[in-house]
Amino acid sequence: MRVAVCYKTDNTVYQHYGRAEQFMLYDIENKKVVNKEVLIVYKLVPTTVAKHLYKHNVDVIICGNIGDSAREKVYEEGMILFAGVKGNCDQVVEDFINNKLEYDPKMNTEMNGEDGDDLEDLSTGFEGEDCACNNDNKYNVTRDGVECSCGSTHKGCDHNGGCEGGCCGGCSK
Repeated sequence: MRVAVCYKTDNTVYQHYGRAEQFMLYDIENKKVVNKEVLIVYKLVPTTVAKHLYKHNVDVIICGNIGDSAREKVYEEGMILFAGVKGNCDQVVEDFINNKLEYDPKMNTEMNGEDGDDLEDLSTGFEGEDCACNNDNKYNVTRDGVECSCGSTHKGCDHNGGCEGGCCGGCSK
């Protein structure tokens, strides 16, 4: 998974997505940061930043404030957004990995046409955990949300071993 954090040179989350000059890209595997690099975006028009991040294989964007048109572009590219975040970039990513990221759900109001309440389910809290299905699969986080290594997005599963429908051929209760 690749996470992009709206980045200031003092390693804090930049508070305006549309004016950001750079993003810190974090590659995460097995709940650990395995690589990080700076991506310069200062010459881009704010509404093209999302497409540029997508081309750099970004799955999740973490930022401070974000305008409506920029947020819409993020969702059009299929990326997951956590806005209203403050703090040290490295710590923010650790919090994301450990499902402790503090963000403002009201700034994510366009998420899949919902009100932002689903966003907790999209963090890496499930990454690498045993899946609720009975096929010894693991959860992964992708641009499409949480999915099982079998490829199912587990619509109808509660990710706690219960099920409101089938996923991966059945759920354990």
